[in-house]
Parts: sequence; C-alpha cells; structure tokens
Amino acid sequence: PEQRKLRNLVRHREDLLNLVVQQKNRLADCADDDLQAAWQRLLATCSAEIETVEQQIEQHLAQHPALQQTYELLRSVKGLGPVACWTLMAEMPDLAEYENAAAAAADAGVTPAHHESGETVRRKPKMSKVGKATIRGALYFPALTAMRFNPVIRTFAERLEKQGKPKMAIIVAVMRKLIHLAYGVLKHKKPFDPNFTSATSGST
Repeated sequence: PEQRKLRNLVRHREDLLNLVVQQKNRLADCADDDLQAAWQRLLATCSAEIETVEQQIEQHLAQHPALQQTYELLRSVKGLGPVACWTLMAEMPDLAEYENAAAAAADAGVTPAHHESGETVRRKPKMSKVGKATIRGALYFPALTAMRFNPVIRTFAERLEKQGKPKMAIIVAVMRKLIHLAYGVLKHKKPFDPNFTSATSGST
C-alpha cells in the first residue's frame, strides 16, 4: 500500500506539471484579458498543489523507514535529485531485484538502438525508447548535472567525448550509467562511493 500511494503521488505531481505546461502555452497564445486572468489563477492553483504534493511525498517517505532508506541511498548518487529519486522509486520499485544493472537499463529504455539495413546502410545509434518513458524523462536533467558534479560520471562522459561520441549519445550513456549506479546502491544497500564504484555500479 505504501508503494502504491507513493506511485500515485508521484504521478499526480507529473500530471500537474503537464497541466502547467499546457496552460502556459495557452496563456502565451491568448490576447483576451479575462482568459489570461483565468489561466493565471489556474496556474497559481496548480503551482500551490504541486508544492502540497511534494510535501506529501516527503512526509510519506518519512513515515515509512524502508522507503526513506531507499530514497537516501538513491540520493547518495550525485546527480540524482529528489524528483529523479521519487520517480525511480515509483516506477521501478523492484529496481534492486533485476538480474543485473543492464537488465534494469533495458527496461528503462536507455540502451542504444542500432539500425542496420543489409551491410551498407547504418545510422547512428539512438536511444531505444522501449520501456519506461517516465524514467527517461526523469533522468535527462540529472544526467546533465551528473556530468558536471559526479566525478565518476564526469570521467565516464569525458572518455566518451574523446572517443568522438555525439553529445546526445553521451547523455544517453550517462542516463544508463545512472541507472547502473542506482541499481548498485540499492542492490548492495550501501551509499554511492566514487572510490569504489566497481562494487556498486554493476556492468557498464
């Protein structure tokens, strides 16, 4: 029940964010003063509700030690902020139970999809986009943050850049690496240690 409630809260927050984007787009295209005022009120209500839901998520985690422990382990991975951790917990509650980190990454849809036709036509690998779209969306900005502030991720990204990998391919690889690290800390129930990633990240 506690896991189901967390998922409902996280998804409700995501729905509210989508509603905010929709209303902002409508507001930008509207010249009617009365409609603008109405949409501004709706935006204010949605923003307040998002804050309320975020507080409810934090309170819910605090009330359930197992969930709180999972959250703290995930937060130990530099780059994974609260929203990314909430989303992983909501959409991949069995993350530590996957056979390995690669299987978890594949389920999240952050593995490269290779395209070949015969022996001559090849396209650059792209993200497979098979799997959990919500997870991919939640990991994009954390990947950018991790490339700056997580020493393990930064070294990993720099190595790919030296190999001539396209920027988007590097970001996808970092998203995959974050899944690996998240899997590792949950599997071993130990906080992220940049000096001992070989034991916590799974295969890369």
